[in-house]
Amino acid sequence: MKKFKFRLEKILHYRDGIKQERLRELQLANQQLRAAEVKLDELRDAFLKNDMPDGNILPVEEVYIRSAYGERLKSEIERQLVFIEQCQAAVEQARAIYIEASREVEVLVKLKERKQEAFNVFVAKQEEIFLDELVTQRVRIHK
Repeated sequence: MKKFKFRLEKILHYRDGIKQERLRELQLANQQLRAAEVKLDELRDAFLKNDMPDGNILPVEEVYIRSAYGERLKSEIERQLVFIEQCQAAVEQARAIYIEASREVEVLVKLKERKQEAFNVFVAKQEEIFLDELVTQRVRIHK
């Protein structure tokens, strides 16, 4: 009896490879988002540490430097927030692409399963027919 062979196996393998590539892209996008969030936390910590100490008298130069540094940190925080929004959009896009690739693989897997079941039913019927024929031939021989 012939073995089951799914004629779309190469396409299934190809689509599974694409799915794995899309998963890697999604993981990279998530990694970039996490790194951007860590950098934002670092910027916010630096901004809080740059705060002027209460009750201490500081030289004018230090006040000016802290003020300029604080303004630069504010602008970097704003840029980082925009970058995080872009990263979040990239993650969502990568997730949508991965989900679509997963669905394409899932469709072929389900088709393969149905074809396998149909083949198994066919094989079982063929075996039943063969056994019926064998029994019929034995009965004829013993008569």
